Amino acid sequence: MSQDAGQMVSTAVPNLRALNESQSVDRFVAVLAEVIGVEQVDAGEHFLDAGGDSLSTAIIIDWIDQEFGVEPEFDWFFDSETIRDLAARWWAKVQEIAQATPA
Repeated sequence: MSQDAGQMVSTAVPNLRALNESQSVDRFVAVLAEVIGVEQVDAGEHFLDAGGDSLSTAIIIDWIDQEFGVEPEFDWFFDSETIRDLAARWWAKVQEIAQATPA
């Protein structure tokens, strides 16, 4: 475990096949909210409207990579219509990698 911004962050990457979609996407959104400094975000909002910017994007990508081992793409934060769409794109990437990884 390493310490990041006062929090303990696990450096062990989980088994992607064992991840629960709902819990993982909820965690993705929670990390996003924590980094941009709000208690919660409206999943129907665009990332920029929720208070995100390029610096917070870089931090979120790093945190998600540390926790799950799968980075969301930088452009997705700006190209996705909503945070829900952003999280769905990330989850699709998680599933793609999980399927390509030997069990």
